[in-house]
Amino acid sequence: MRSPKMEELPSRTSQISPVFQRALQDLPSVGFSQRTEAYARTADDTKRTPWESIGIKVPGNLDLQRHADIRSQDIPGKLDIEGNLIINADRLQDLSGHNINIHGNLVIIVPKGTRNISQIQEDAWVIDGIGIGGEVIVKEEISPTTEKPEHTTEDRSRALMHERLAAMTREQFAEYLITHRAEYAEFSGRPLYNKPDRYSEDDIYSLMIIKPSRRGKLMNAAESGGPEFNAQIAAKRRYETELVTRNNTWEIDHDRKESFVYEHMTVASDWGRWIINNGIPIHTEGKTPKGYITLKQATIDLTPKTITGIIDAVQHTGVSCQLKIPTSGTRATKLFDNIVIHCASSADVQKTIIAVQEFCIRQKNPIEIEGTETGEDAEGTSHSNLLAQRVRTAWKKQDEEKK
Repeated sequence: MRSPKMEELPSRTSQISPVFQRALQDLPSVGFSQRTEAYARTADDTKRTPWESIGIKVPGNLDLQRHADIRSQDIPGKLDIEGNLIINADRLQDLSGHNINIHGNLVIIVPKGTRNISQIQEDAWVIDGIGIGGEVIVKEEISPTTEKPEHTTEDRSRALMHERLAAMTREQFAEYLITHRAEYAEFSGRPLYNKPDRYSEDDIYSLMIIKPSRRGKLMNAAESGGPEFNAQIAAKRRYETELVTRNNTWEIDHDRKESFVYEHMTVASDWGRWIINNGIPIHTEGKTPKGYITLKQATIDLTPKTITGIIDAVQHTGVSCQLKIPTSGTRATKLFDNIVIHCASSADVQKTIIAVQEFCIRQKNPIEIEGTETGEDAEGTSHSNLLAQRVRTAWKKQDEEKK
């Protein structure tokens, strides 16, 4: 008797919808098996198709957006997708009532300017018959005119300036703000930065904690950040809710000597904090070495599973430290301090940063790190505030010299 293992697709293509076959023809090693579980009842007693008895296994992503002619009646009885399923929002109803297991993300493509993104995500999670191992991600479609825009000399100049600013460490950015104050004020559209008594201390502090890739860009709530930025904002509520849930259940499956949540964390808290390897690090001469890790897509990549993996990776270094993750999804998207580590020495900071980097690289869908840096709290205040004070002092001196 032959083993019921997955077979190569060509041997049974006649039992798959011809329309669906076209979506699979460019995918290597697609397999299938005989479906054995009970079938869902049809409301109108519609005749079943031959492929309803087939289970298809897709080794990577399945992009149904590229195959608009595939409808509900073409989908096989069981569909197991190891990567992402990509589909237009107006065709989500075609997925209902099937046995579909998505190991990656359900990526929903919507028309540009769509406003009800949160509702689309909520509806997708409860589609009958679908299991989603990753996230529901909504992306705006890219029209041919916006996919390859005609860039002006000014556009290219601004893009190069953004790259230059993003490549700076925060120490370098602080020095740049001191020596190129007027240039940054004009480039960022914030003339108040270059006018005495028009900027606040909070303005300068905000500049020091902005994500490097967002330097010089708008920071208000109504900004247009593009599909990738909007996808992170769309994941904000999921990130915040799951972070609280994960923290509330942390000690159920973790030894307190290895890691525990520091004080009860709620949505109203600024940070989720963990004490790792049985203790808060000892401050040396009033200073606390710190490490900062900035993720490209914090609210999307920081799921309960990855947060747990990151903390376990740091715990396995043996370093005694405190690790913090912001509870605000908006902060995680716009600011640089997605993961903050307090240690007893600079060497320990480096160990923990390397551990997090290695964990992110090992993931099936690697977590992209935008940057890392080190710092030191001192003088009873944070490293970020010390940098802001340096800029503030220099700007005030410049203002006095103008009088």
